[in-house]
Amino acid sequence: MMNSTFMRGIFLSALVLLFIPQKLLTQCCDYTLILQDEYGDGWNGAELEVFINAESFGVFSAEEFGNNVLLPTCNGEEITLNYSTGEYENENSYLLLASGGVLVHSDGPEPSEGESGPFIADCDLEPAPGASPCSAMQLTPDECISADNSAVVGSGYTPNCSEYDGGDIWYSIGVPESGNLVFQTADNGGMNDTGIQLWFGEECFSLEDGPCDDDGGTGYFSFITVSNLTPGEIIYVQLWGYGGAEGSFELCALDPGIVELEQSLLPIFLIETNGEEILDEPKIDASLKVIYNGLGEVNFLADEPENYNGQIGIEIRGATSAGYPQTPYSFETRDALGENNNVSLVDMPEENDWVLLSNYNDKVLMRNLLASHLFERMGEYAPRVRLCEVQINGDYQGIYAFGEKIKVDDGRLDIATLNVTENDGDDVTGGYILELNYHNSQNSWELNNTSLNHPDFDVHLVYKYPKPEVITEPQKEYIASYVDSMETALYGDDFMSMDEGYRNYMDINF
Repeated sequence: MMNSTFMRGIFLSALVLLFIPQKLLTQCCDYTLILQDEYGDGWNGAELEVFINAESFGVFSAEEFGNNVLLPTCNGEEITLNYSTGEYENENSYLLLASGGVLVHSDGPEPSEGESGPFIADCDLEPAPGASPCSAMQLTPDECISADNSAVVGSGYTPNCSEYDGGDIWYSIGVPESGNLVFQTADNGGMNDTGIQLWFGEECFSLEDGPCDDDGGTGYFSFITVSNLTPGEIIYVQLWGYGGAEGSFELCALDPGIVELEQSLLPIFLIETNGEEILDEPKIDASLKVIYNGLGEVNFLADEPENYNGQIGIEIRGATSAGYPQTPYSFETRDALGENNNVSLVDMPEENDWVLLSNYNDKVLMRNLLASHLFERMGEYAPRVRLCEVQINGDYQGIYAFGEKIKVDDGRLDIATLNVTENDGDDVTGGYILELNYHNSQNSWELNNTSLNHPDFDVHLVYKYPKPEVITEPQKEYIASYVDSMETALYGDDFMSMDEGYRNYMDINF
């Protein structure tokens, strides 16, 4: 028989439990909401409202390329998401991850408008090995393994290339002392078409996308090189089958060592930034030495830089290509006072604006050169381009295509200049320089016609000259109307007519 003291202890313990809030007895954790914008200019009016147990937790939008929101929750609680659309929906996506990194819900690009959920919180969820960045399987340099994505649901992280439809598996690897890595997939009797995306970040929940490749290797297999990384840094590797394909394949992660440049038949560009990081913009001060002994002559790293030895301003160039492992640059030659300095580099006419184009996606190193050469042989202006070797702060960057920046200039694109006062008559007719590139509502306009093969695409032309912040409204109206008239004639029934066809708007030369 139990004594009365023992029974009072049981009663008091039970009484205490009755007065403890239920939430304190339930396992609680943080879910993570990852908001992404592919272009990097935020969600442009789109919003995602989060409800926890039917109460609004907050309204969120992606900032720049993206950001994370922590959602404190407990087992059994309901999370509901409500998405409101904005502009450029094809850039927007989001993920809801459980505390262990398990994908709970994802949507986008072009997320569905309205409510999703409710999703019941479960703080005990753990991802299977390789199913997400947080459960990435470990790779070591100079290792080849057999990988298999069969029956893998997918992490929800959308890569920047290839046809992704889930089924991705994840690995992680530490950067070796060389700071360089090569990733490649190959056939082992299973899948024959892969995609590979690299991701960077100190935490598996906060990753930034890096290089992506579809068919850079043999056949339809993938191949990526990355260089000048920080030794010991962790890289996350995402792999999938094209269009959701499943099967096994070989994955190799190789350490190529360090390339030391001593001599070359190509011009050698030596750039020093004095410890400053080269930015997307503005240009930073740097110095440049160009070793060029003439066409066909060997250039040695120890030679005097007689072609050029002076100051430059340099910045990262491009949109998509700016994210390549081999970064493209634009630079201007400057004098000692920081002013533009027109000089001749590697036998090109004197000017001050130049580009170093990345050859990362051009394994034969000839596409830029061939395109410029053919257009020039057709009697048109094309930027002069030469291959060269590039070294920045003592680190070899590879072979680049050095060339002229496209600009209004007597020795380059010889068209009329246009200033802010020229808004009517013959003056407003230009010249203009336009480009197909990443766009936003401030730097472009949307065409009334689209590609015949892709009628659902919205096509924008970006103002290159005059610049978006300089071009006037009458100039915008004129060039948009002119392009629309040309396309209307081009897509019309009488497009071949000498009187009403597209030849009235384009310089055809035949």
